[in-house]
Amino acid sequence: MNIDNVPRNIVAKKNAVIKKIEGSKGNIEKLRGEYVKKGEVIINGSIILNNSVMNLVHSEGKVYGEVWYEINVNYPYTYQEDIYTKNSSNNLVFHFLNNSFNIFGEKYKYKKINKEYKLSSSFLPIYLAYENIQEIEKIDYILTCDQAINKALEKGNSQVTKNLKEDEYIMNAKILKSECNENGASLKIFYAVLENITDYQIIN
Repeated sequence: MNIDNVPRNIVAKKNAVIKKIEGSKGNIEKLRGEYVKKGEVIINGSIILNNSVMNLVHSEGKVYGEVWYEINVNYPYTYQEDIYTKNSSNNLVFHFLNNSFNIFGEKYKYKKINKEYKLSSSFLPIYLAYENIQEIEKIDYILTCDQAINKALEKGNSQVTKNLKEDEYIMNAKILKSECNENGASLKIFYAVLENITDYQIIN
C-alpha cells in the first residue's frame, strides 16, 4: 500500500487557537480563531454528502495555531562569559598521557580548538596533533536586579526559540512574576507562540 494515498484526517498536534489553515485536499471543518484540543479533526478526509460518506481522501495541508507556555527562569547576578577574539593560530602539539607540550604556535590562556588532526601510536599513550585554535577571553559580569531580570527574559526567549522551526515564532511574551533574591533574578514567563500544529490520523 502506498502510504501517500492512505485516507487520513489532519488533526491538532496540541491544544491551540487556530491562526491559519492551508488546506489543499479534504474538508476543512475548523475556522480561524477557533480553539481546538489535541487530536481534534481540522481537515477531514471523509467527504460527506447528505449525511453519507461518499469518498475517503488523503487530506493535505498545514495548520498553524497559537500555543501557550509558562516557564520558570533563573539568572545569577555574577557570571562569566566566553568572548572569542580575532586571534587564531595553527599549532603543533605533543600529547603524553594528560600532559601537552606546544612545539610551535601561539599559547593562549583560554582557547577553542576549531580543527584537530592527530597522529597517534597504537602502543604508546602519545600522539601528535596539528590544531587550529582560536583565543578566548573570559569576562566576569556583575549585574543589578533589573539587569538580571532582562538577562533572564533573554534566556527564556532563547529556550523557547531553540525548539521552534523556521516558520514558527514567539507572538507574545509576558512576565507573570519576577523577584530578586540573594542569588539572582527569578521569573515566571508566559509565552504565546505560533506553531505548526499539523498532525495526522489514519482513517480505517
